[in-house]
Amino acid sequence: MGRKKNVKPKKKEEEMEIDDEEQQKAGDCIADEDGDEVDDEESEGDSEEEGELMDDNIEKMEKVNFDFEAFPLESGDVPGLVNLLTQIFLRSDVDCEGLAGSLVEMSPLGCVYKPAEECLDEDDENVIYGVLSMTEVAGPQKFQTDIANLILNRARKFANKDVLQKFESVFNSSKEKKRNYILVNERMLHFPDAIAAPAFSSFKADLEQGKFDSKIDHILVLSKVRIPDSSVSTGQSSEGKSPGKKKAGKAEKKRRAAEALANAEIEFENSEESLLFNNGGLVNPVYFQYGVEGDVEKDSKFHTVYINGVAHRPFRRVSILTKEDFFTIKSHSIASFLFARNVTSNPQARCYDSRIASFLNSGLVHYSHDMGSLSKYVLDQIVRARYSGSWFIHAEMIQNQRQGLEWQSVTNGDLFAPTSPHGCYYHDTQTYVIILKY
Repeated sequence: MGRKKNVKPKKKEEEMEIDDEEQQKAGDCIADEDGDEVDDEESEGDSEEEGELMDDNIEKMEKVNFDFEAFPLESGDVPGLVNLLTQIFLRSDVDCEGLAGSLVEMSPLGCVYKPAEECLDEDDENVIYGVLSMTEVAGPQKFQTDIANLILNRARKFANKDVLQKFESVFNSSKEKKRNYILVNERMLHFPDAIAAPAFSSFKADLEQGKFDSKIDHILVLSKVRIPDSSVSTGQSSEGKSPGKKKAGKAEKKRRAAEALANAEIEFENSEESLLFNNGGLVNPVYFQYGVEGDVEKDSKFHTVYINGVAHRPFRRVSILTKEDFFTIKSHSIASFLFARNVTSNPQARCYDSRIASFLNSGLVHYSHDMGSLSKYVLDQIVRARYSGSWFIHAEMIQNQRQGLEWQSVTNGDLFAPTSPHGCYYHDTQTYVIILKY
């Protein structure tokens, strides 16, 4: 399959959630690409309560241990890349094969994730579990004009005027001889987030070796997100209307709808992409969002899912990063923080060092209600790993709203800026943990 790239997450313990039927197909090493089968009884129950919408409860799925490795993109990867790109663009008229070919042409920039050779079947040699790369987004090739038409049409409908003008300038950049790129960061559904940190670290090295800091003007990022129904409000109500007020016009309704979406609670499918927006004000990308529920088959796991009775609908968030923003995030955030799988249900769990993340993750499993033992366990693991320096570890249960507010103010402070070395913190509705080297 070609030379391996230096992307080394924890391997033997990594898990990918797949269904029973897929497990039979996969054997001990390989998970099926689609993962669309669900338990019959569970599916019938969902259809009765929520129509054809699905309950995406990954805790009910079987887990399979497997090894994976990263390789440079090559021509044989195109079919697998097309399958991954279809997850992003769905039914939209985008030449995914042309985009895949362009990504391959950028090699050795970026990487694809494949099964380790010892887990590889002959029929699965070209299976692609994920990809991280980029290519130019503005130009005359069909995939470039397709992406431009898709994004600009959606922006005209869902973005405000200032945001639309920014996107128009990016796609018209070929006339100004500026080079704008689209970042492709895509993985199979439920693929472990642990790959993100080493993959972006390798990507950073590729960019430096290729001297891309002098070639890039803007980066376009298309993120898969979900928005719960309960988090979207346009601020309008049928009650309390002043009789003297005029009815809002079409432009005003569009502005209100765009503002409501922009301020809605967001769940990122690739959790490391949340760092583009949850970074203590380090960067502030221009973005807008559009719904894709109508572009997904109702029996697909990419369609609306229900969690605790609340619909979480699929959207795309399209963001523009300047060159300066991109290299700031690349250097300090995405390549530095690991989102451990059992901690990533909360997008604010951040650990600079992957081994520290594993210590915290393991401690939370065993001592989720004993903060003293949790702190001692993590410290013992740090000592046994022979980390140098002095370490501060604080774990506490959140007992009231005031504590939660104080915790939030601390995590937003300079102490936890993405540039802080060896920082790690985690919090949910009941617990917060701070780990620092000083």
